[in-house]
Amino acid sequence: VLEGDLAGSRADAPIAGSLESTAAAVKRLGRQALTVRMDVADMASVEEATDRVLAEWGGVDVVVNVAHYRGPGYDGPLLGTPVEVFERTVTGDIVAPIVILQKVVPGMVERGGGTIVNMSSFVAFSNPPGPPGRGGWGLAYAVGKGGFDRIAGVIDAELEGTGVVVHNVEPGLTAY
Repeated sequence: VLEGDLAGSRADAPIAGSLESTAAAVKRLGRQALTVRMDVADMASVEEATDRVLAEWGGVDVVVNVAHYRGPGYDGPLLGTPVEVFERTVTGDIVAPIVILQKVVPGMVERGGGTIVNMSSFVAFSNPPGPPGRGGWGLAYAVGKGGFDRIAGVIDAELEGTGVVVHNVEPGLTAY
């Protein structure tokens, strides 16, 4: 669910798709799917989900980091956003992907290859055209995406020569 804002000017809205419908689509293609729920703002959930995938499948060849914290306040203004929202955003957008990578990258290196794709955002490196709610975005969202954006380049340099490659993809404005 895309959650509404703190001011109540936008209500919660469901996001199309589900783990079950995605798994069914994968299975219709003759492939295997493992449905695993994870809350990126809850480190125990992130660790349990990653551990389950590694236990069930033994390793991971491709990671696509696309999830980020989308709770109340992530798109609010500096003075209207509680510090706890910044903490949850940094946890969900930066710490959670790092935890996942710390668990799966050793196996990638051991097997001699792997691919990591981080879905970045224009927000990570651009100033907003206006304030939140008037064409711009909130500081928590920008801080989370900005920190997340740096992961790929740094880790790609660190893993040079291992066969593991790390990329950022910035898809531009998307509709949901």
